[in-house]
Amino acid sequence: MKLSQCCSALVMAGGLAAAGLAATPSWALTQEQIETQLRAVPVFTITDGDGAPLVSETPGEEGPTSIARVFIDQADAERFLTSIQEGNPELGASVRITPVSLSRIYTAALNNQEDEIPLNFVFIPSQEEAASAIEILKEDLEEQGEDASDVTEFFGVPLFTARSAGSEDSQGYLTIQADGQQIVPLFFSYDELQTLITNIGEGQPEFAAGLDPFVIRLEELIETFESTNDENLLQLQLIPSADAIQAAQEGRRQSAPAEAE
Repeated sequence: MKLSQCCSALVMAGGLAAAGLAATPSWALTQEQIETQLRAVPVFTITDGDGAPLVSETPGEEGPTSIARVFIDQADAERFLTSIQEGNPELGASVRITPVSLSRIYTAALNNQEDEIPLNFVFIPSQEEAASAIEILKEDLEEQGEDASDVTEFFGVPLFTARSAGSEDSQGYLTIQADGQQIVPLFFSYDELQTLITNIGEGQPEFAAGLDPFVIRLEELIETFESTNDENLLQLQLIPSADAIQAAQEGRRQSAPAEAE
């Protein structure tokens, strides 16, 4: 384990960020590289029998907007599906939870921007992970002697990593060895980051004690991929939660017979 100083493009989570995806006219990383970065991350959507996402339309200053929800946590998708079934049984009987790769959502978001009513994908973060992100932000502000009482919400999907205690953005982020390469892990699960730090502490207690949790937004990271000309961004690796991976695998197994018919 070591600390990398190549990832200054990571942005500190502060202020507000819109939870969605938007097309960008030029690329820092290529679209293919960004899709590769996102491919291993399962997310959960509500779809009809043809696999099309369930869409709701909302009015806007420039006309109506179509919105499709993308859930990071399958349990949140299940609660939303239950609310549909209870409020509109006919619709609820025709839709289901479908796991897809985050890269597919990203590609779809780019491809439909020219539609008459563009479809916007809105991320729904795990509330448990958002609560963990809020605590990290509060602790960081308190360590700086600032008032943290106004930090009551986290806007966006939190990603968790670790950096050297008290460091600024330009200093080191934790890296680990994976498939013969040094990567900077970005966890969707705060508990899984904590487990990694605990495991590091068994062999390198002083090193682990010098690590502080750090949180960024998935939405801001994608914007950084699109706008920052730094191939070191390829060192960042998104780590989906074990629960999400298992839920996605089970969902695909259950839907396979129906798709084969």
